[in-house]
Amino acid sequence: MSDYNPNPRDPSRDPRNYDAYYEPSGGKGLTLVVGILVAIALVSQLKELGVSLLRTYTGEKLVLGFRGRLFSHVQRLSLSYHDS
Repeated sequence: MSDYNPNPRDPSRDPRNYDAYYEPSGGKGLTLVVGILVAIALVSQLKELGVSLLRTYTGEKLVLGFRGRLFSHVQRLSLSYHDS
């Protein structure tokens, strides 16, 4: 037989009385979860910034190397090559 009684003498035993089962935490758990989510979002954004900066730096170094090699090659060509 079930313990459920729609008109209990003890209201704390009524399953619809949620206050009897859950203690108020003052929002500490929710604050912790929101803080963790904000921290994860911040770390993710910082990682993306680092990746972007590293990708840009590497690309610029490659372009600088290519330009330097091209300029050196053009400098080694004879002057008559440039006249034509």
